[in-house]
Amino acid sequence: MLVSDLQGNSTPSFYSAYLYIDDVSVTEKEFEIPNIFTPNGDGVNDHYIIDLEALGATGAEIYNRWGNCVARGEKFLYWDGKFDGKECNNGVYYLRLQLENNIVNGFIHLMK
Repeated sequence: MLVSDLQGNSTPSFYSAYLYIDDVSVTEKEFEIPNIFTPNGDGVNDHYIIDLEALGATGAEIYNRWGNCVARGEKFLYWDGKFDGKECNNGVYYLRLQLENNIVNGFIHLMK
């Protein structure tokens, strides 16, 4: 780049720009989601409950192996181990957790 003064004298010039960033913070949120529950009526782990708001999630669903949604929630995900009023079989169920900018998938084991 050439810079000229009012008399027409020019000299090569180099410019640098400095950018100052006042404050940057990045937070990573770690959480654990239970992957097993036992709805057998003994009073221990009989319900599958996740506080979705505490995780910053906007929703969650649980699906059986045939793709039927057996539980769904927006603020809380609650499942008692039943689908259409009938007890679900022991097995693995698919969990889909919707975060603000991401989807997390996992599995839940239902054991009686």
